[in-house]
Amino acid sequence: MSAQSMRGTERLLRLFVAVAIIGGPLGYLVGGFLAPAIHTPGPATIAANTAANPAINAMHRAAFMVASYLLPVGAAGLGSLGYPRNPRLALAAGTLGVLG
Repeated sequence: MSAQSMRGTERLLRLFVAVAIIGGPLGYLVGGFLAPAIHTPGPATIAANTAANPAINAMHRAAFMVASYLLPVGAAGLGSLGYPRNPRLALAAGTLGVLG
C-alpha cells in the first residue's frame, strides 16, 4: 500500500510502530549507559542512585520507562511485518517478543 492511499490514522499508527521498533532498544541502551550502578546488589544500587547526579539519574529512569512501553509495541510491530509472508511464524515471534 502506498503512502498516498493510506488514511491519516493508519499513517500515524505506522509511524508510531516505526518509532517503537527503534526507540525501545535505544531507550534501554541510553538507560544502561546513564545508570550509575549496573549488576550490583540491592543496597549498593540504592546508594549509587542516591549519590548520582539527580539529572542523570532522572534521565536513566525515564529512558528505561519509555523503553519498557515501546519494546512490546515494537515486538508486535515486527511480528506484523512478517505476517503476510508466514502468519504462524509471525504470530509466534510477536507473541514471544511481547511476553519476553
